[in-house]
Amino acid sequence: MRPGLRRREKQKKKSLQEMEQQQFHIPWLPQKRQLTFLKAVGLDYPFLYYVDEDEEGNLIKVKRSDVPDGPQPPKADIIAYGGAAGGG
Repeated sequence: MRPGLRRREKQKKKSLQEMEQQQFHIPWLPQKRQLTFLKAVGLDYPFLYYVDEDEEGNLIKVKRSDVPDGPQPPKADIIAYGGAAGGG
């Protein structure tokens, strides 16, 4: 293997190891219905809290009790999205 390729492979391997060890923070709290979607696709694990409404209609931050350790297999085979004002 050429020296340049060897160096690139070493850098690539190092960056993958760093990414595996890296913790990340998403500065966004999903709404309860968005969390339901994230659970369906198996991507709800980074979110420890979600936003909901109390009886008076005020927004509250709710701590989750069912946070998985990491990505989960999807629970849905097909996910459809749409709406009268246009889908995404």
